[in-house]
Amino acid sequence: MDKQLRENLLSEFFTDPYYSLDYILDTIKQNIEAKNGYAIMRVGDFDAAVLGQGCVFDWNFLRKNWGHKFNPNTKGICLPDIALRDRLVEAYRNADMLSRFALGKHLHLKNAYWYEFHGKIMVDALKYWRLLPENNFMYTFANREMLRFPEFWSLLKDYKTVLIGDKMEEVKQYLDKFNLNIVYAGDLCDDSDIKPRLKELELIDYDWALVAAASTAKIFISEIKNKGKVGFDLGSANMNIINGFHDNTIREYLEGV
Repeated sequence: MDKQLRENLLSEFFTDPYYSLDYILDTIKQNIEAKNGYAIMRVGDFDAAVLGQGCVFDWNFLRKNWGHKFNPNTKGICLPDIALRDRLVEAYRNADMLSRFALGKHLHLKNAYWYEFHGKIMVDALKYWRLLPENNFMYTFANREMLRFPEFWSLLKDYKTVLIGDKMEEVKQYLDKFNLNIVYAGDLCDDSDIKPRLKELELIDYDWALVAAASTAKIFISEIKNKGKVGFDLGSANMNIINGFHDNTIREYLEGV
């Protein structure tokens, strides 16, 4: 990675009070080495909608702003779903590292309204459930920025990795050309897939899991932690991999090995 780009990334969203990307990557590595269960979870805009059901806003507000999420074909989630909300709250309370939105940081962007609107809802929902990290926390889009760092890819090379969730079999197929240490990939369409997927993982020797499955991912990562594994919420960054955005970074790492 270009040195100046790295410094810019670290200085904008990854200085106090946010965890630095170096710290996040080191923490993942340390817990894998120590064989500790550890859960790193994001709070996305849709997660905030799930958390806010019936407490931060009413159903009319939910339908107006997340109307497309009332489709049961959307990653297996159809709102309203109070049971999912309660399971998500429980999962977040089991997180070791949780993200928080950077309010006021995106005012220069064309879609600043989207960031600030969803960011405010996110903060309100986290406050309601007493989940809001006040001191140290992860920036919501750390999942995307981490993929720019060769150190992230070293984790996939040095440790046995499983990929769980939306398009993860496609992600594995794409990454296989780099000969990384990916030992398994499986889908996670909705919460009914959690138990069978965990059952499959009991038969696999792995060190950590990258998970991309909307709010269901957080519940799965919590279960991963309880079984003594490290779980990381990759989120929509899976599409950045499939689209080849990080090929040069991967090659940069592999050439330096």
